[in-house]
Amino acid sequence: MCRSLLEAGAMPQKIFVVQRFAGAFPNDLPIEVVSPRAMEQASELSSAPGVVGIFCAPPKKDFRFEGRFTLALDAIQNPGNLGTIVRTADWFGIDQLLCSPDCADLYAPKTLQATMGAIAHVAARYEPLEAALDALPSGFPIMALDMHGEPLGSFRPPAQGIILVGSEGRGLSPTLRQRATATIAIPPIGTPAVDSLNAAIAAAIVLAHLRQ
Repeated sequence: MCRSLLEAGAMPQKIFVVQRFAGAFPNDLPIEVVSPRAMEQASELSSAPGVVGIFCAPPKKDFRFEGRFTLALDAIQNPGNLGTIVRTADWFGIDQLLCSPDCADLYAPKTLQATMGAIAHVAARYEPLEAALDALPSGFPIMALDMHGEPLGSFRPPAQGIILVGSEGRGLSPTLRQRATATIAIPPIGTPAVDSLNAAIAAAIVLAHLRQ
């Protein structure tokens, strides 16, 4: 993660390393060698990574929706899921996320860990999604992921748009579904034991279809 952040141009305030990683970073960076015990105390992981970096949060950027896809996340409250969605978005060239105010904290340790450094390339903005959608130009594509939508295989992707992803527990709120110009479903094959997909998995499947 630290290397990904550095490659993306983020500047660290401090990078703490255990001795074996002392030469892993350029000498002009603010590196401090610490004991394995100190690293264990600083890390929230069961197995300390050997490197812990302190970086400033990236500056806020102006979002532009025309000519690109944007993920809009409704109540994704699991930090691991949110971090995985950020990582997935980066993989498919999505560089901005809209998050409802009740989404997990993007900068929580578990969220950051799940991004695997993709946080350096994907900007996020927390705001009521209804207001964000209402501010879009009339007819702008808004695609909602919902079990009762059009099968993904027959859906013709637009060249731009908002992709609404809800939580596994409740799905999208009715007010967001009402604003969708299209509703997309990922139909199951056979008789699966579960009644829904993980939100990050669903987002990955849809993005693979839209970006092919």
